[in-house]
Amino acid sequence: MAGHLGFRSLVAAIMLAGLSDAVAGEEAGRPTIIVEFFDHAGLSAETLTRAKHDVSRIYGDVGVEVLWTDVAGKDAHGRFVIHLMIRPRAARPRVMGSAFSNPHGTGGTAFVYRDRVLDVARSRDVDVARVLAYAMAHEMGHLLLPYPSHAVAGIMHADWNGDELRDIGAGSLRFTPEQANAIRAKASAPRAVTTVAGRADSPLSDP
Repeated sequence: MAGHLGFRSLVAAIMLAGLSDAVAGEEAGRPTIIVEFFDHAGLSAETLTRAKHDVSRIYGDVGVEVLWTDVAGKDAHGRFVIHLMIRPRAARPRVMGSAFSNPHGTGGTAFVYRDRVLDVARSRDVDVARVLAYAMAHEMGHLLLPYPSHAVAGIMHADWNGDELRDIGAGSLRFTPEQANAIRAKASAPRAVTTVAGRADSPLSDP
């Protein structure tokens, strides 16, 4: 019982630390997004923790703080909110993720599909948590970037090739400078931009 309570206390401390970091980021002028995260695919806690850490790093590199929560409908206080879910598989083959923006341009829902993540990671011998992180970052990018958000290279490329997967393995695949500017702008003023709700499917397949 003592060990169980200790773990719960540790989780609470981590969540409070994340909230404090996000508030500090806002006070320092860095935009913050909220990610309501739910795993419905049974991935290990270690894989999920490492993936979320990588996503925070990827967005931190473009000047955006990520506040993770497992509470749906969290009070956003005007911040951009993404509902991110990991599901076992897509309805269509070779699709790693999909994203649906809301009508107000203040957030949306993104899905990442475990089986496709595992297929790509194993086929190129890349860490599963790393591939998962970049798939999550890619789908979040669809919600933060103007349409059309797919690019010819980098994180937002629709079909990652061998070079891009090697960069993913090294943790060095990036958003372009133009994408970074657009992401910061959207996260800074989520209620200032109204967009038409849309859907983006991401095959993210290796040839």
